[in-house]
Amino acid sequence: MTFPLSHKTIFVLDHSSYFAQSCNQPIEYDVLKSKGSGVIPAAPITKSLWTCNVEGLQEYLRIVFDIYPKDRQIRVVTSSAALNPWNCADTINTVITKLAHVGPPKGKKDDNEYSVLHGLSCAIDCLREPTYQQQDRLERGESVKNRGRIICLTVAKNEQSVSHLEEYVVEAIQHHNKISTSGDL
Repeated sequence: MTFPLSHKTIFVLDHSSYFAQSCNQPIEYDVLKSKGSGVIPAAPITKSLWTCNVEGLQEYLRIVFDIYPKDRQIRVVTSSAALNPWNCADTINTVITKLAHVGPPKGKKDDNEYSVLHGLSCAIDCLREPTYQQQDRLERGESVKNRGRIICLTVAKNEQSVSHLEEYVVEAIQHHNKISTSGDL
């Protein structure tokens, strides 16, 4: 059986220090009022690139699970770890809670720990894991063609950097396919 490409989606969120930068999108908040002089203007506060990525991911999850509550499986990976399993009972709350524990990106000294290549490697490992639906078919002796997508939210300096990331993913998938003893998953 061939599952659609959209059955499995993995988001890789780059957690490097670059995403601590402001995206210049202001955060709306109530202004302070004093007793006699009226309104005291407060300095503007802007969102970080990390915050915008997390908000975009949250909205994507909400829309997908509103439309396809059971058919789509989504995992989220930061540059260091997978945040949820396949077939998570409450993916949105699980991911948002785990992202709160991950926290915002920190300084450049942590960038090696949070390399997007680590996240892509983790995403490829996740892609190899069967969902419950795939596992059920495998246990019944059916052949399962494992497919999925990886969506990486990162920054690239140029097309060469993008090509490097794409080559890394393709080579890693080919390597995993060669060492796999089963032609199914």
